[in-house]
Amino acid sequence: MTSRNAALRGAFARALFGALLLGSGLTMAEPGVMQDKILIGQTAGFTGPAGEQVKELTEGARLYIDAVNRAGGVYGRKIELLSEDDGFDATASKQHAHTLLADKQVFALFLPRGTPNTEAIMTEARPVGAPVVAPSTGAATFFDQPDPLLFVVRAKYQTEIAELVNYFDTLGLRRVALVNVNDTFGKDTEIGFNNATQKLSVDAHHIFTVDRLKPDVAKAAAEVGRFAPQAVILACPSTTARAMIETFSKQGTLAQLAVLSNNAGLAFAQSLGALGRGVVVSQVMPSPVRSTSRLGRDLAASAKAAGVAPSYAMMEGYASARVLVEGLKRAGKTPTRASFVAGLESAGTIDLGGPEVRYGPSIRKGSNYVELTVIGPNGTFVR
Repeated sequence: MTSRNAALRGAFARALFGALLLGSGLTMAEPGVMQDKILIGQTAGFTGPAGEQVKELTEGARLYIDAVNRAGGVYGRKIELLSEDDGFDATASKQHAHTLLADKQVFALFLPRGTPNTEAIMTEARPVGAPVVAPSTGAATFFDQPDPLLFVVRAKYQTEIAELVNYFDTLGLRRVALVNVNDTFGKDTEIGFNNATQKLSVDAHHIFTVDRLKPDVAKAAAEVGRFAPQAVILACPSTTARAMIETFSKQGTLAQLAVLSNNAGLAFAQSLGALGRGVVVSQVMPSPVRSTSRLGRDLAASAKAAGVAPSYAMMEGYASARVLVEGLKRAGKTPTRASFVAGLESAGTIDLGGPEVRYGPSIRKGSNYVELTVIGPNGTFVR
């Protein structure tokens, strides 16, 4: 029996045991489920190299959760999100996940950030059968080899990279470099980049890898400069991407620069100042400011009511919270972790207001939505 199957069977066994107890007149609450609220845990890097994006993601999620709570919650239970800062460190992610599940007894984990971080928290979630909803990572492994307890929402990084390489090709930019990091996120982007550049000559594409937490930006930028690419994709945390852009500017690199959706936050774009103008950013959500989708219109209204500026990163958090709430509704009036998983698996295709996700037994399909934007004046995103 695989560890995944064992985790699912354990979760269903606990749910059945709880139902038997309830039928006998005794009570046994599922972890995190109380009469008036349900506890959801989050561990993510509110500080560290992904901090800006994490804050925007979580703010978007809280906008939707707050609206649901004002309307009475789900079956009369308010959703309480307990957020922990892991500094974007996978070891800390695992520790916080353990604390949230074992000590704080949360029902599920929600909106973790990063590929290795998500892998780490899954090692804590599987033994107790806890669902993990909407990891903010587009690593293909979470889509192509789905874990029964994990529900993806956004598109793959590899889809973003393919879209960028195709865009560069239409502009005649066929000498392309990828700057990535030495972790599972980096490995995933490497695969996507190699697949997307198959039509290019062998000497027209190259990958430059830096350390995830302690990158030697000067060395990497110099190596990229010697390669002399026409376009560069930066698949790095925001602090590294920003430092690379600043160093490229100083050394006179003239390549078209692009970043992935992990740097789609408004704070990242604005932090670049004049250097950001013209940088291409791949997005995995519709525009938060144009009325092109119901999801965008809903977020814009919620953000306006809260007095905040909507962003693409907030949109991902907002959409992710919709999936979480949908799962809680489908889990029923007496929710268990197993009924949450079964409920989302029975949902099939879920329209989030434009982007769609699809779930079923052995199916975890996040949205395929990808669009390209450019950082314009004042750190705004334009198409």
